[in-house]
Amino acid sequence: MKPRALLLSSLTAIALGLAMTGCGGEGKAAAPAITVAVLPASATVQQGGTAQFSAIVSNDLKAAGVKWTVSCSSTPCGTISPSSTLSGAQVTYTVPSSPPASDLKVILTATSVADPTKSGAAMITVPSVTISITPSAATTLASGTAEFTATLSNIPRRARRQPRRLPEVRCRPPLLPQLPPLRSRQA
Repeated sequence: MKPRALLLSSLTAIALGLAMTGCGGEGKAAAPAITVAVLPASATVQQGGTAQFSAIVSNDLKAAGVKWTVSCSSTPCGTISPSSTLSGAQVTYTVPSSPPASDLKVILTATSVADPTKSGAAMITVPSVTISITPSAATTLASGTAEFTATLSNIPRRARRQPRRLPEVRCRPPLLPQLPPLRSRQA
């Protein structure tokens, strides 16, 4: 065989071999990357409540599923159960037992078991319980009364089941101390 023909056939064989094996060396195409999506992507959960979430894992050839975690800027963040699931299975998020002082932002993360570098997340908001009183101020006569209305928002479910009457508040002027009579000074 001529050197030029030998070189050409060698290069052809190498190119064909690389084309058939790809970069993996086993003749198989690389598996598509795993992706994780959490559904729903966001939710608002009232104090005392729960919410259902699921993770859809694509290209998980091992069907290993996900591990779930919750995180937030303050503690407690609430709980998730169960802590791991297969793709599409539901988990339950439960808000913390004590109401937050301000709206609580919780990140619910589902991390692939097969590839822990892949994850998806949902944002959960737990609104704080708020009380507003109207009017904010009132003026009355010394023995008069004023009517105020308190409005409660984002009340825990357990509090709704047991309504309570708020005590009546009456405003009275402060009592002035008795002063001794003034005595005149004689010079």
